[in-house]
Amino acid sequence: MAARRTPAVSALATDALARNDVRRLAVFGTDVQAREHVRAMRWIRPSLEQIEIVGHEPVATERFVAMLCGEGHPAVVATDAVACTGPNARHGA
Repeated sequence: MAARRTPAVSALATDALARNDVRRLAVFGTDVQAREHVRAMRWIRPSLEQIEIVGHEPVATERFVAMLCGEGHPAVVATDAVACTGPNARHGA
């Protein structure tokens, strides 16, 4: 149940907040949560043309991407990704 609950909530938030014409998705991780997030995002945004997967272990990442492609998802290994976050402008200094 938990494996689908978090992706379902993410999908609801994405549907409410993200543009409808989005074409790319980045997913960090290669576990069951990542798989279910991909499925949920493709359900609400079937227009996705590329899903970039960022994983810690190269072999596991390749295996995960192959599994997603086997399900019909346009997944690729993200070869050069950096992620950072910052405070909301209304709350930042």
